[in-house]
Amino acid sequence: MKQAIGFMLAILCGCYTAAAQNAPQDTSKKEVFGWKKNLVAALNLTQNRYSSNWTKGGENSVAWKGVVDAAGESIRPKTNWKNTGKIAFGQIKQGKTELRKSDDEIKVESVLTYKLGKYFNPFAAFNGQTQIASGYLYDAENNRAKVSSFFSPAFLRQSLGLGYKPVDSFLTRLGVAVKETIVRDDGHITFGDLNTTFRKYHGNAEDEQVRVETGIESVTDVKLKLQQNLFFVSKLELFSAFENLNTVDTIWDNTLAAQISKYLAATLNVYTFYDEDILPEVQVRQTMAFGLTYTFF
Repeated sequence: MKQAIGFMLAILCGCYTAAAQNAPQDTSKKEVFGWKKNLVAALNLTQNRYSSNWTKGGENSVAWKGVVDAAGESIRPKTNWKNTGKIAFGQIKQGKTELRKSDDEIKVESVLTYKLGKYFNPFAAFNGQTQIASGYLYDAENNRAKVSSFFSPAFLRQSLGLGYKPVDSFLTRLGVAVKETIVRDDGHITFGDLNTTFRKYHGNAEDEQVRVETGIESVTDVKLKLQQNLFFVSKLELFSAFENLNTVDTIWDNTLAAQISKYLAATLNVYTFYDEDILPEVQVRQTMAFGLTYTFF
């Protein structure tokens, strides 16, 4: 895991170098005060259907995914308050199987920064993540068992520290944080060889609805315009509890987006998750999508 974190940091250092090289050199530009708002929605649809005499094999399938990204930033002479939110949900139906969830995420973040200097500034932040619908494990016979639901689990973090922003496209912050892992559902999971409770499955004790950890948090954001219509966005979140500094909880979300036309876009997303209390292995989700996108403001 330490090698993986080192690799991630090396990539982000490379992104910082690229961001610094691509940053505008005009330092005379004055900061514009007030609210900056952004709301973008995307809808991706995929459908395959085969005739009864199709000889090459395959199954009928239909899939959809919707994503809404919102941001609001208040820029003042002495403070900067940035709020972001994301809702993503998708489903897929293949062959005779029932409709299944393919993506599900609710994520919000709020960061208040007090401007003391040009590059280094103190901040207070809140971060929260959960899902909308229940999630299931499936076996070969399409039997299923519920293993997650709304606020089961949910991850919340509150932090105080110092942020560093040398250019607009690169921001990193380091601070002391409190992390809560919430598992509201206290039911039981029986599925194949799996026989446990919801709370133990997600790293909490059996009678522990909320697990609280205090530690060190690092969050790094990179936003690069690689070409005229090609963008790369990366967010690396690291948390290490004081009682176990050898282990680093990791969320690394990377998106490469190509704006093909005003309303059409293609995206590649690679999402990496690691929390030793839940599973001592790195979990990876990769999604490639093509569909409609619309910027409201």
